[in-house]
Amino acid sequence: MYCQIEAEAHELEYYYFNITDYYKAYILAKAFKKYINFDEQLSRQELYDMFILAVSSGYFKEVSKVKKLYNDVIRFGRSLIADSSVQGTIFRAQSEIINIDYWELNLIGLSNTIEETIIQIPTISNNSPEDLICAYLNLINRKMVLQLILGNYELAEETFKNNYLINEQLSRLDYIGHLYMDYSKGFYHCDLIKALEYMQKAQEIFETLGTEHRRLLDCNCELAYLKCLKDHTQNLEELELASNLLYHSQFIELYSKAKLKLAALKMVRGGYSKEEIRHDIYISKYVLSFSFTGRLALLYKMIKNAYLIYSNKANQIEELTTEEKKKLNQMGNDYQSVWTHNTKGLKNNITFFNDHAMSNVYILDTRIW
Repeated sequence: MYCQIEAEAHELEYYYFNITDYYKAYILAKAFKKYINFDEQLSRQELYDMFILAVSSGYFKEVSKVKKLYNDVIRFGRSLIADSSVQGTIFRAQSEIINIDYWELNLIGLSNTIEETIIQIPTISNNSPEDLICAYLNLINRKMVLQLILGNYELAEETFKNNYLINEQLSRLDYIGHLYMDYSKGFYHCDLIKALEYMQKAQEIFETLGTEHRRLLDCNCELAYLKCLKDHTQNLEELELASNLLYHSQFIELYSKAKLKLAALKMVRGGYSKEEIRHDIYISKYVLSFSFTGRLALLYKMIKNAYLIYSNKANQIEELTTEEKKKLNQMGNDYQSVWTHNTKGLKNNITFFNDHAMSNVYILDTRIW
């Protein structure tokens, strides 16, 4: 039966992967893995099944397992290095490991790792293998978002402009959409109007292409959130709907972050029951099959502490663990200033990040992603 349906199933796997409908790609790649004999040299197709499994697992599995899958792709791929397209897959797997380190806030030395990996990639042109192009564009994108998280905003703007030109030369409208979206996320707290404008540009691109399933759903959620930040009278219904669409497409971690956004907005606006907000916060944690780590662990603690203040339990606020402090100390000054402010004295009110927060007000960073 496998022999009869294998070709059609692979075609379907590639289709779902290419439009970033990752849960369906994950189910198929997971099934193909059962037929791989890891005691023998993998074929090009078997290696790509492993790569698709690694990429798609990033949204459904804990970080350590995903990282292992990428390392397996690199290890098995080196025996097929004579195939030029395999070289691209190896570099793309390396770029995804760098992305994991970014999200886990393993930032020490990450800039050097990105630069060293970029240098190793052969000169890119429109005729380069697809995975090699994607690896290169992923790396220069990570270079930009790392600058943003470190608070190097002028440098990040320069990198954004350079990356735009590179994407334009390669005719990669999809990556221009990624560029607008990821750059926008880095300065919600600095220029909300510009962030909203860039996120809308990304949405227009994804809707035009019709191939960016995951990005479009995430972008719709961020747009709804930005509208609520800009206009305090904006109904939360659009954000609720966008979060539910993430859930039904199995992007559970993105859904988790959406629930944190909803909880944050409700607490800042006031007038919502403690039970409703508690429900959003607890869903954000327990909807996942793995524990929060890295950036998401910090975001969750920030929102949960705000909830304790909202519930008149400011004396129960949780401090950062030693590991979380190490992570935070690697981030930019404005990330650190939020936590420094929030640990000084008792707070009795909640607001989003601004430059003039009163000492008794707990600050929420708007960058909940």
